[in-house]
Amino acid sequence: MSFLSSPAFRRFLSAPVPVLLYGLLAVASAVGAWHAGWQSGGAGVCGILALFFAGIVAGELRYFRTGRHG
Repeated sequence: MSFLSSPAFRRFLSAPVPVLLYGLLAVASAVGAWHAGWQSGGAGVCGILALFFAGIVAGELRYFRTGRHG
């Protein structure tokens, strides 16, 4: 069973809009870091932002995986 068809991922997709936006921001920041080039300072800033937003999304995924929400 793949993660994309798992109940946890389906619950995550039904999450509030801000959580989905954090996921999009994480992906956009990672793409920005890659596009800026690893030798530039902008890549470091984008990389830190990507990790920050990915951490929020990971925490929310763990919360939704437990099913202990209203």
